Amino acid sequence: MKEFSRDEFSVFLDALLRTLLESRFGLNCWDRLAAPANCVLLVDAIDAAVQNEDVWQDIRNRVRLTDGEFVFVRDKTYLDIVKALFRERVAGRFRLPMVRVDPAVWTAESVEEWKGGNEILAVLTGNEILSIVQTVHALEEGRIGELRSHARVLGVPRSCWIRNDGTALGGVLVGEDGKSRLVRFKHPVRIHSALILNLPRKEEIPLHRQLTIEARETGIVLLNPAGRVSERADRKHLAHRCWERIGISTPGHWFVPKEWTRDQVHRLLLEIGERVLVVYVLPDDSTEGDRVRRFPLQSAEVENALLHITQNIQSWNDVLIREECGNVYIYHEGVPKRAVLRLNVVKTSSGTWSYSGCWYMARDASSDVVSVGCGAAILRLSGGKKALMCVEEEKHHFIPEEVLDMESIKSLAQIAVAALEHDVPDMDRLSLIAFDMIPVWHPDEVTIRWMLLEANARPAGLAAAELIP
Repeated sequence: MKEFSRDEFSVFLDALLRTLLESRFGLNCWDRLAAPANCVLLVDAIDAAVQNEDVWQDIRNRVRLTDGEFVFVRDKTYLDIVKALFRERVAGRFRLPMVRVDPAVWTAESVEEWKGGNEILAVLTGNEILSIVQTVHALEEGRIGELRSHARVLGVPRSCWIRNDGTALGGVLVGEDGKSRLVRFKHPVRIHSALILNLPRKEEIPLHRQLTIEARETGIVLLNPAGRVSERADRKHLAHRCWERIGISTPGHWFVPKEWTRDQVHRLLLEIGERVLVVYVLPDDSTEGDRVRRFPLQSAEVENALLHITQNIQSWNDVLIREECGNVYIYHEGVPKRAVLRLNVVKTSSGTWSYSGCWYMARDASSDVVSVGCGAAILRLSGGKKALMCVEEEKHHFIPEEVLDMESIKSLAQIAVAALEHDVPDMDRLSLIAFDMIPVWHPDEVTIRWMLLEANARPAGLAAAELIP
């Protein structure tokens, strides 16, 4: 190709599809096309654009592909992949990154040149591809820590690319030029070890269990398997129990089984309201901010929390009620915003530990910290630590950087991991786990104190992580 490298052409097609659909449906069409009810409309519109011979003649005139190159980029498999990725970007309102799609199938020689004699560490995910692109970069660049020495990272969506014998037919990788690309392999490539990440929210926990079973059946070494540790992380009241048992500070919390009656829940809320002003109510196994709501518990407002529990959660899940804690914010865009520290912990079989982190920050001054999918922002660790602010009794105090003692954070994380792993078999332990930590500070204190909020067996936000020396 004269204007494009072999796999840059897919980026051109992505931009072309966006332009063509906007010309047909209008500049503000994406909310409509992204709606699940309009899935067929979107697919038909993309197909019509890609199959239009006038469009391809215009491409031929503008890009000047040779006949041989046209064979590559008009290949059905290649075009189907480009269309699927474009649909993912529409569903994500174009917040997901583009990835280059190589139209040529990689030979065994091409794969070995990329591997350089190393093993394959796979990121196993759902059927989506683009959500793992930046995670693959972060792992490849070692910004999370070294999970497996001498490994190249391959992002592998399960339905399309993984075979029953533990080999991959392709996936997302980082090339020698530092760019991400989706490639297909002529011969399946063996996966040696894997992380399970970026799963669809609605089926995250059961899919984690299913992928764990499938990986173990094929001999893949899982670095964050579903098991007793992941269950303690997923069921938040179990993690709190583990930490309380050894004296780790956590917010006040109350577990509500889904079998409880409305009267039982009401009485508990009234009791909590005598001690606590504000709580968060959420499913005990909530992921990605699912159904997390904040409620004041003055007697006149208890009914709001009760309604959320009985109507929105108890039909499907147990409930966790958790005290609102923390007084440290990040001063961002001229206002203080709530924030928590996401700390990733990597530990290897050789006994080495490494740490990385970032900040999860509320989208504005009046919002709560939830997941990125629910409106939170991610800020790099180094940027957030320079803008920490204590807010107490309507007084604001900027926090000196030196009170953020990273060694104390690491020490707390080691104790927290040990508590979650107490009395579990080695096969259930996690080589990667993350913690959400609430900072607490007063102007007369020499260091920030931390409360453990929850653990994450399949941590998101890895793309923004920075290694902590």
